Amino acid sequence: MIRLMTKARWAELLCAGAFLAACGWAGASLTGAALFAVLAVLGIWLPGRALARVLGAEQAGLPATAGTVFGLGLWAVVTALASATGLHALVWVLPVAGLASLFAVRGTIPAPDNARALVRAAFWLACIAVCVLPNAHAVAAGAVEPNHDFFWNLGNAQSFLQGLPPQDLRFSGYTITYHWLSELLAAGFAMGGVPLWDALAFYLPVFCLWLLAAVLAECGALWFESRKKTAVFFVLTFLCGGAGLWKIFSYGRCPFWNLSVYHLISNVNGMGLTTLLLAGFAAGVWALWNAPKPWLWAFTGAAFVLLCFAKGPVAGVAALAFALAALVRLAFARTKQNGAVLAFAALLLAGFAVLFRVFFSAGASSKIGFSLFGTLEKSYFTNFVALLRAKSPLLAAVCAPLFMLAQTVCFAPASTPLFLAGAVGDVPRLPKLGGPRLFFTACAAGGFAAFFLFDHESMSQMYFAFIGLFFANVLAVQNLDGFLAFCARRKKALAAVCKGCAACLVLVGLAGGVFTGVQMVGDGLTTPTGDAALAGEKDLALTAAEEEALAWAGEHLPEGILLATNRSHTGVAKEGLSNVYSGISGRPFYMESFKYAVSNLGVDKAEVDRRVSEMKTLFGPDETADGAAALCREIGVGAVIYCKTAAEKGWDITEQTQPSLFAQSAVDGFETVYENDDVTIFVLQ
Repeated sequence: MIRLMTKARWAELLCAGAFLAACGWAGASLTGAALFAVLAVLGIWLPGRALARVLGAEQAGLPATAGTVFGLGLWAVVTALASATGLHALVWVLPVAGLASLFAVRGTIPAPDNARALVRAAFWLACIAVCVLPNAHAVAAGAVEPNHDFFWNLGNAQSFLQGLPPQDLRFSGYTITYHWLSELLAAGFAMGGVPLWDALAFYLPVFCLWLLAAVLAECGALWFESRKKTAVFFVLTFLCGGAGLWKIFSYGRCPFWNLSVYHLISNVNGMGLTTLLLAGFAAGVWALWNAPKPWLWAFTGAAFVLLCFAKGPVAGVAALAFALAALVRLAFARTKQNGAVLAFAALLLAGFAVLFRVFFSAGASSKIGFSLFGTLEKSYFTNFVALLRAKSPLLAAVCAPLFMLAQTVCFAPASTPLFLAGAVGDVPRLPKLGGPRLFFTACAAGGFAAFFLFDHESMSQMYFAFIGLFFANVLAVQNLDGFLAFCARRKKALAAVCKGCAACLVLVGLAGGVFTGVQMVGDGLTTPTGDAALAGEKDLALTAAEEEALAWAGEHLPEGILLATNRSHTGVAKEGLSNVYSGISGRPFYMESFKYAVSNLGVDKAEVDRRVSEMKTLFGPDETADGAAALCREIGVGAVIYCKTAAEKGWDITEQTQPSLFAQSAVDGFETVYENDDVTIFVLQ
């Protein structure tokens, strides 16, 4: 046992060392890694655990979950205050408080757990492939293919360093009406001295993954009351995928869209953090019905508020599911406790409605619309759906639920069949179902229903499917005993068939998860860098010269200056999605990119078309120096950052290769303040 424990701990230590070595190769500051660890432990974990202990979370079986929610909440509030006041040193208040709280969180050291150590070792290795290698600094790798979703997040985090409310740095004049909690947390670490790129790309995903594992382990103990079932829940969450089998390798992803593991590990667009807070909210709902304590109302409310800003649509589904579950429970059991829970659920739902109205409705939510076939027409079954719609629209509408059911099962074959079977079996027992069971079922059904019934141009309805998947996994584990009891009451032949079908579905899900993991790791290990990235025929590389120039701009150009750049596209797609320059420099651009301005911030297309036209004129081959200077003054631009590589490939905003006025080293009316092999920076005189 001692030998196994030692090997497991050594494996974890070696994998952690490999992660840090990979971060060093990727250009990260290892001093920043140490500083991040100090801030995370002293500024989030210790204050949160101290508050949870004072309130009595240990007696409720929720010390890690409550500590995580309270710790993240305190960090978010202090970071917001530091952003609003400009006093970035305020974030150090929490680490000081964390040191002072050491006495409050003292306790027995938990016994070594070899299984958890091996899981953590696997997480370290996964984070190398998913978080580190794809997001390496260009100055370290020579050149990289940028992940533009990451740079979108990086730009959002940069905006918090300049004050509240956060402004869109890619498309000036608009507030970020989007889910930005993950970026706010990262900005707090940057205020504490951690390089922002490193905090957001490398360290925060690992920290969220560790917290998620701790919270899920604690929730599993409450919801399943069995370590074996909790282990099954972990397998469903981190190892199982969609029904893609070998098609995953030819598609490059699961053809049924199950990329949950990638989102959990990378925390791209904050989904790992969202799942963590969703689990915390679900634990609070469970406790309110099973072991109500006064502090649990504050804990559940705090988890919900954080969830709203981590991923608003997910919070909306959870709030509605909570209200419906509480209403049904009260209808069948008119107790004072059920009435109080319903009132609380109604309060959360009303709060979300107000937040949606004044905040989210101006952003991504304005681009989500109801559509019976919007998601199905993008799915693996698109040809069948199109054929039916062409032959008989009525028949297509009648068959739509069948396609939705097929997509749901193929999305997660290891858990959704058990969840669906349990939901059918729960119908006659509805009056006797407990509140948590009703809530879990409403979340799973509501998540998948919203996924199919709403459509977003950037496929953001996928996040609805992730909430459905999370609770389908929970319910599948809870339904295991019922399934085995069902088989035990049947004849041996029928029982064998049922168990065989279940085993096949689980194996398909496991194969899908493993294959997706292999593909994910392979993509990370083969991420184009250096000459390979520069030679790309589809994607516009980020060069070392560009990163150096943008770092210079972030240090030397004033915060209030408005910039213009010709780099707006990601490459041959020419979709206006380059978020790189604002993300690295932290400076606002008149229009660096425009795709997410429309889909995520609700910018009117006419406004986008006007700015695109102005940038095409500014960087076009026919523009004169006087005309460029006049246009910059008219639109408020104070400096121009010109990328030569984008222009030479025809992938800049002009979408052609004729040289621009700014391809020169000097332009009348502008002062050349910086120039290297790829980038020239001009300041309007």
